[in-house]
Amino acid sequence: MSPRLIPASSDWTYADPLLDVVLTFGENMAVGTQPLPGDFAIDVDGVDKVPILVTWDSATELSLHYSEATLGPTVVRCRFPTINPLFVSAAGESVTPFDILVTAP
Repeated sequence: MSPRLIPASSDWTYADPLLDVVLTFGENMAVGTQPLPGDFAIDVDGVDKVPILVTWDSATELSLHYSEATLGPTVVRCRFPTINPLFVSAAGESVTPFDILVTAP
């Protein structure tokens, strides 16, 4: 079985109304393509939210952006449930599905 390609770390910040989740990968990613916001679910205190925007910050960092006033998150999880051929490493390896607890600020 080949190793899984999932984020090596993650963190989130919230400045009303914007929640940013940053996924950091341990290898360079193909930043010319990217998954769609609907490919992810951000679980905020047990309620699923769909990001409004996905952006590459660098070759190893992908940011998911969500906006909701007075959200006040305490526990944030991020799920990527299915493989997307546009979400790959620079070497062409697909990111595998994941469900991770995102580190609090």
